[in-house]
Amino acid sequence: MPTTPSDSGKGSPHSQPMIRASSLSLLERIGKKIPDPVIIFLGLYVICLLASVSLAGREFTTPSATGSDITHSIRNMLELDNIRWIFDNALLQNWLTFGHGIRPFSRLADHFRASCLIFR
Repeated sequence: MPTTPSDSGKGSPHSQPMIRASSLSLLERIGKKIPDPVIIFLGLYVICLLASVSLAGREFTTPSATGSDITHSIRNMLELDNIRWIFDNALLQNWLTFGHGIRPFSRLADHFRASCLIFR
């Protein structure tokens, strides 16, 4: 005698909520194990800094739009001039002006810029 989908248990209305609840529970457990995005960003930033230290001085070429080759060299981002560049360009221009010119941070930006000038 052939069985119908409702007899096999796979298509029963009671099995679908169990599968959905268990998959949502699994997704929630995985989501709780993911660290805060700031921690992920800082970790990747440290990895990039260490990669720049280990690959410093190496050169590679890329083709330009005109067909000629452009030679690039990798810089050690932990050297003093490059740390100054990070603060001047990446931190001050990108992060502090991200919110369309956040004014409360302008004094902080001036302080960082002044402290970078001291080391020059």
